[in-house]
Amino acid sequence: MAHDALVGIISDRDLRTVLPSPAMRLSVWEINYYLDTVSVGEVMRRIVFAVTPDATVTSAARRMLNCKIGALPVIVDARVIGILTRSDILKAFCANERGTL
Repeated sequence: MAHDALVGIISDRDLRTVLPSPAMRLSVWEINYYLDTVSVGEVMRRIVFAVTPDATVTSAARRMLNCKIGALPVIVDARVIGILTRSDILKAFCANERGTL
């Protein structure tokens, strides 16, 4: 069964929540074994904040700030067609400031 719709997202923050604590003093092999047992479905967030291609850069930036996230999937009909990151937003604002947007 093919999944064309966005069903979840994983951020670096999500990955950090499943990593073993350094206090556990696990070996590299134990950490790798542990991570091999954790599925994407267990880690991903099922509520995904996203934007459409016609959203303004300012509204996307505002959503990222309000939701405290660093990236937004860009979707059309529930299909991901791209991703907008914090770096993309900064580049857009800097380009606009130089008059090259």
